[in-house]
Amino acid sequence: MELLSRGDELEILGYGDGWYLVSVGDEIGYLPLDAVDATVVTTTKLNLRTEATTKSKVCDVLPTGAELELLSAEKDGWVEVSYEDETGYVSVDYLSASAEYIVDNPVMTTGEAVLAYAQQFLGNRYVWGGTSLTNGCDCSGYVMQIFAAFGVSLPHSSYAIRNYGTAVSYSDMQVGDVVCYSGHVGIYAGNGKIINALNSRKGICYTNVNYAKIITIRRLV
Repeated sequence: MELLSRGDELEILGYGDGWYLVSVGDEIGYLPLDAVDATVVTTTKLNLRTEATTKSKVCDVLPTGAELELLSAEKDGWVEVSYEDETGYVSVDYLSASAEYIVDNPVMTTGEAVLAYAQQFLGNRYVWGGTSLTNGCDCSGYVMQIFAAFGVSLPHSSYAIRNYGTAVSYSDMQVGDVVCYSGHVGIYAGNGKIINALNSRKGICYTNVNYAKIITIRRLV
């Protein structure tokens, strides 16, 4: 995915866990919440509260169409936002993403976008032969589906994935690179870890990158 400059226009496809899913031309990727201007109030009046609960103090009433800057990921139906000179919490039930936003800061690297997407499925089930990120997948099914979100088509085979992309050395390995082992494959998550669908006991989790002998490291984006 290309690097974006301040003022570039993009389409918001969704948000959560500290990231926006965005579309830029024919490409899809992730941006941190603080890199993009705002979301929009949809109800007639929306209470801006001091804490993430309806029992907390109302510090302002926001009008329909007010553009807010998201300061945090959604938690229990609430997000922290900034409006003019105030910060507080609002219910996500009364917010929507408008068609276009303006980039406030440069975009992250593509490898980070891949990892941000992959992390959303931590803790989900391992199912041998599976390809569902939510209902169960195996190691190659997981990698295949993660990269499919970025327009990269991969086979459902840990062996075959070894031949895709460009080989990189261990010393040049970056976040988002695919690490291939005998009968297994995962995505490098930095700090000596991979994110992978490991087994039926641990599901999608982090694993030490050197837990087994590395056969090859592939850069796909």
